[in-house]
Amino acid sequence: MTPTPSRRSWVTEPGESLVDLASAPTHPFILMTRFAGFLDETGLPANAIVSPDSIAFPLAPHWPDEDPYPSMSGGLLWHPLFWLPLEVSLPSVSKHPVTGELSMEGTDEFGLRVALELEGSGLYDAETGTWLDVLMTFAGLDADDPAVQQRVLAFFAGADDAELAGIDLQPILATADDAASNPNWASDVAAGLAVDHARVRTLMGLVTFGEIIANEGRGLVAPGDDSPAEPKLLAESLAPALAALHLPDLIAIEGGAQVPAEQHFGQTADYLEQHEAAGDADYPVILDGLSRVIDLLTAGLDAELEAIAAKHQEADTDSE
Repeated sequence: MTPTPSRRSWVTEPGESLVDLASAPTHPFILMTRFAGFLDETGLPANAIVSPDSIAFPLAPHWPDEDPYPSMSGGLLWHPLFWLPLEVSLPSVSKHPVTGELSMEGTDEFGLRVALELEGSGLYDAETGTWLDVLMTFAGLDADDPAVQQRVLAFFAGADDAELAGIDLQPILATADDAASNPNWASDVAAGLAVDHARVRTLMGLVTFGEIIANEGRGLVAPGDDSPAEPKLLAESLAPALAALHLPDLIAIEGGAQVPAEQHFGQTADYLEQHEAAGDADYPVILDGLSRVIDLLTAGLDAELEAIAAKHQEADTDSE
């Protein structure tokens, strides 16, 4: 007998796909807010959570032979993320067909694969922006009931519970149309999407950094503080963050030479570090230079985003 689905809203909005760049949020502040909210709702430590740049929600892998969710609270016990089969909820390991070398799935591909599984199976519904309430659907349990929360937490900690042990999402995951012909469909698609998703996150991060500079760092030191940040603090905060982005795009520097943008940002960060104690760098000029490079890198942002979104929509059509 197929259980009657019960659904809940959590974080996502109606019409928001977990993987389609045309609808999934990419603004870093949104992602940071969701990560912080996930920590608050679950009570999990940050080191138990994986937050891929490729998706707009965090993951909580359940590693074998470990307490699955140490110090977890009851906020999200109903969520499919905590009931996924191990083969879905953990990064996959593949063997090279020639060398036999084993490699673990990258974080971005891991996130996209899980997101594809969730959306492809209906555990997440993009149209309504809702998730399957696993506890209510399969066991008729109200996850907001403190007694139910204690029961589930005890089960996660190793207590015997035949009813909860019988919850199995594998049949739902296996009903995705693509899975019928290719059990590894999500991994195959994720590998193709990961590069584009990482690029979009990087570009949107650049836009955010540009906005911070244009706004003179207002609110950077203390939320709600409308006073401009000190140029020294702003430059020393942003240059290393920009240097950490993957930006092989070539830019022209003084003298006409072309260097990767990530190298330029790295050199700027190194220069600021060397002058940090003396504080004698021309910080407004450095910030202006960072802003000009950001504007150069994001000049074709709309066209690049449209091209990526079109490619993904074409891939979605081909898989239907």
